[in-house]
Amino acid sequence: MYIQREEEKPILMALLMAIATSIGLTKMADAITGIAYYQMANAAQWSLCDPCMLKQMVH
Repeated sequence: MYIQREEEKPILMALLMAIATSIGLTKMADAITGIAYYQMANAAQWSLCDPCMLKQMVH
């Protein structure tokens, strides 16, 4: 997973926990403060897409 800025780490961690525990982004956003649904959805779109994942596997 590619992290562009340091402030993205908590968002990506919340995203990964939501996916790993199968609670989804909406419930995760409701359960935590400071990270909104749209931030996790954006991170999922830009950091967990196939080209991004393939790029990280090569490095």
